[in-house]
Amino acid sequence: MKRLFAASIAACLPLLTSAHTSHGPYDDHILWNGSELADWCYWQAVDQYSKKGFYTYQWTASHGSYGEQLYANGQLRVHGDDVPVSCTAAQQSWTNAANIKINDPELSNPHAKTDFDPAGG
Repeated sequence: MKRLFAASIAACLPLLTSAHTSHGPYDDHILWNGSELADWCYWQAVDQYSKKGFYTYQWTASHGSYGEQLYANGQLRVHGDDVPVSCTAAQQSWTNAANIKINDPELSNPHAKTDFDPAGG
């Protein structure tokens, strides 16, 4: 009986662990208003910069809607510059359908000097 129970748990374990992996507070989230889009926009921009080794500071944003279209226009302080970030989405759409545009050539430059120092200095 114990072996049958252990086998049942072992068989179900992959299903439990692979159900959903979240990468941020707004993954798989329905966007109801511009405020939610602005929060999603911030977290997506920070995620993109942190993956490249940049530190981010001082997020400011305005947000709203035009009919059924949500927008968020913000700025994020990165490498000494205020970088424009804009996001759009249809109202009541999932976050995976939202669009983000970060106007920073350093973000796509593979040779950019980052803020991360592996030596810790």
